[in-house]
Amino acid sequence: LYPTQRNAWAALMRGDVDMLYDVSREALDFVEAETTVKTYSFLRPYYNVLVFNVRHPALKHAEVRRALNEAVDKRALVADALRGRGRPADGPLIQEYWAYSPPAHPFVFNSEAAAARLDGAGFKVHPVPGGRMPSRFSFNCLVFADDPRFERTAILVQKQLANVGVDMTLVPLPQL
Repeated sequence: LYPTQRNAWAALMRGDVDMLYDVSREALDFVEAETTVKTYSFLRPYYNVLVFNVRHPALKHAEVRRALNEAVDKRALVADALRGRGRPADGPLIQEYWAYSPPAHPFVFNSEAAAARLDGAGFKVHPVPGGRMPSRFSFNCLVFADDPRFERTAILVQKQLANVGVDMTLVPLPQL
């Protein structure tokens, strides 16, 4: 047993250890750059989720939530925010789970359809005072502070929603 992962990696690079099972996300780039180490990845059933407060004046509308799902390119999030280490989910269960059932109507990225759906729901783009971007509506998104994985994902979602005129303000909160 090693007190920290850093100690375990030092032992591996010295040749004192032949294999390590787990690598933190923060250390993965460093480990992959080491030419004397071979890495193997595998999927785990973890999710990064965006949960809506349905009491929000705009988010209480199902059509708005559908539009936001269409506006987010989940494949791009996995490629950019997670550096390709993952797979977009289409529901709450991983595809390998015995109880998995594919959705009858999966969400497909289509920002033009998302914008049209928001227009149809009565949420048109309008000017906002104070120098902020013109938008259909805005909402706050709580995100873990000091965790680059969540921050990067949240920034990319923020950009994708801005492309359809939705202003998502990031509110970083410390992890307890």
